[in-house]
Amino acid sequence: MDDVDWKHETEVAPLPKQRKEMKKAQRAELGKLRGIQKMRWQAESAERSARLNTGLRGLWQSLSGLLRSEKAE
Repeated sequence: MDDVDWKHETEVAPLPKQRKEMKKAQRAELGKLRGIQKMRWQAESAERSARLNTGLRGLWQSLSGLLRSEKAE
């Protein structure tokens, strides 16, 4: 029975520590990905808004429905 207890202590005991380390690494990676996605979203939003016309042309597109087709892209 002592053999089983020793095996349990040596093989299973380190698992919670490994789990915590893995969780920490995954959260760090997720934070990094969120930052990258946020920057990409902002860049794409700026690009889309730059394509939209302003003034009377923009008003006409808004009224005629052309604006929706450009926003869908």
